[in-house]
Amino acid sequence: MEGSIKIRKIRKEDNARLASIIRTSLEEFAAAKPGTVYFDKTTDHLFELFKCKNAAYFVAELQGAV
Repeated sequence: MEGSIKIRKIRKEDNARLASIIRTSLEEFAAAKPGTVYFDKTTDHLFELFKCKNAAYFVAELQGAV
C-alpha cells in the first residue's frame, strides 16, 4: 500500500471499525477475557467516551481506511 498515514481525531463513524480492531487484536493474543475491554460496552462507543474535557483519541488513516 502506498500513500501517507494521516493522524486525526476520532469520529463517530470510526466506532465500529475501532471496536473490531481492538477485539480482533485481543483475540489474536488470547486476551479476549472477562474484565478486559473485549467485553466492555464502551469499546463500541469510543467517540462518545472521549468527547469529555481533556480527553482525546487519535486514529491513523491510510487511503481513507482506519
